Amino acid sequence: MEGKRPLRTQFAMKALDMSEMFQVTFGDLSLPGTPPRRVELTAPDGFSTAGGAQALQSITLVPDDPSAGTLVAGTVNGAANTAELRGFPYLEATHKMRFHGRKLDIPASSYQQLLEKVRTFLEGHGFSVTVVNQLPDAARRHYDANRPRPGTGATFWVLLAFMGLAVAGLAAYLLLTK
Repeated sequence: MEGKRPLRTQFAMKALDMSEMFQVTFGDLSLPGTPPRRVELTAPDGFSTAGGAQALQSITLVPDDPSAGTLVAGTVNGAANTAELRGFPYLEATHKMRFHGRKLDIPASSYQQLLEKVRTFLEGHGFSVTVVNQLPDAARRHYDANRPRPGTGATFWVLLAFMGLAVAGLAAYLLLTK
């Protein structure tokens, strides 16, 4: 297998190896829910991570149904040998924000078991692991800033249509009065 791999930088190779080991360890695991989700560690996109600056990999929960949306359960930084896992409260908060209040359908106990397995796996490979349970203020502000405001889209188009009709009416009046 080594002979078939294209040349990569040290950090890119480490990230690719970690992704493959993760897949071997967790590839058959599926979290219950509607829809069920499999756990994956993203592989690097290219041959280099710019000296580790782009070495961040995401631990994702990928649904069988793509329309359900992929959830990010954490990140792994191979250059710094650190990992950050998102606890259930964090995952639940981001899910509610992203999906407009819809309840996260993964059982908390199943997710906690997964988190412990992932933590053990990463620590066994020399990573320093932290678990974050609260959504950071910056993330909350990002979701709030990008959330569509109720009625703003429809109100804009109604006003635009009304103004178009008013301009057309004025033009017709001016043409008919000459």
